[in-house]
Amino acid sequence: MVVALDEMSDPAPQGFVFDDEGRFTEVKAYKCRWEDRFSMVSQLKGGPVRLSNGSTGFRLPHRHPDFPSAYVRSTSCKPFGKPSPVAGGFIEYPHAIVYATYRTSDEFGDDQDESTPFLRERIRGYAETINLPGQFFWNAIAAGVQENPLPQAVAPARRIPGATWQIKWLSLTSLPLAFLNLIGKCNDAQITSRRYGVSFDAETLLYGEPEIEATFNTDGSYALSAALSLNYKPTGWNLFFGKPGDEANANPIYAQGSATAFKPVTPGDFSPLYNLG
Repeated sequence: MVVALDEMSDPAPQGFVFDDEGRFTEVKAYKCRWEDRFSMVSQLKGGPVRLSNGSTGFRLPHRHPDFPSAYVRSTSCKPFGKPSPVAGGFIEYPHAIVYATYRTSDEFGDDQDESTPFLRERIRGYAETINLPGQFFWNAIAAGVQENPLPQAVAPARRIPGATWQIKWLSLTSLPLAFLNLIGKCNDAQITSRRYGVSFDAETLLYGEPEIEATFNTDGSYALSAALSLNYKPTGWNLFFGKPGDEANANPIYAQGSATAFKPVTPGDFSPLYNLG
């Protein structure tokens, strides 16, 4: 059900506000029939909706008519008009006023449309220290003269930077099977973050264990959210240190007698994890 938006001028609009960080806020008042007040609130706030064919769809919050990057963040409702008694000792009003607070936020952008679930991204950096194999490093006791290999306890260490790219989908209407089937795999092609513009090369992202949550509402609608963690290793998940003659760099490894590089982490198509819209 879609309720027509009938904006009120009495009470007078409060006007809009820009805070010190450039965020826009305005409260608008809409009038609707008393029995339509919950449908009006649901329409303004968006979220999962029951479609005419019985399936569940998704609607974005209502967008401000004059400031496209501002969406409805919260609503409130109060009765309007002369009340009348109804069965059960209750009263009913002819109309309701629904107040909608429009505000800009980092969670939404002008590139969103009604077919795109909400998406949040976060990148958190870290660094990992690894010990290189001591057998490939020797102590030099004089120019051109070397003694025994280094004990592993004093082998050189190398600091490897990395990051965790967290992707969170909100208000999904179904669960993509790729969210489960790709666990433990690495990306077979380069992926670029739409939010940050950072590109991750093939086989540098390892898909960890997702957190998937379903919310069921009393009106029969439901929504899914999925938090995905992609662990970034710039040296790649199928390259390793310790190759004689090139000990300080990551290289592929091979099974004995094979000319094909062994990949302990299976590559997979990660596009279903990120390109839902």
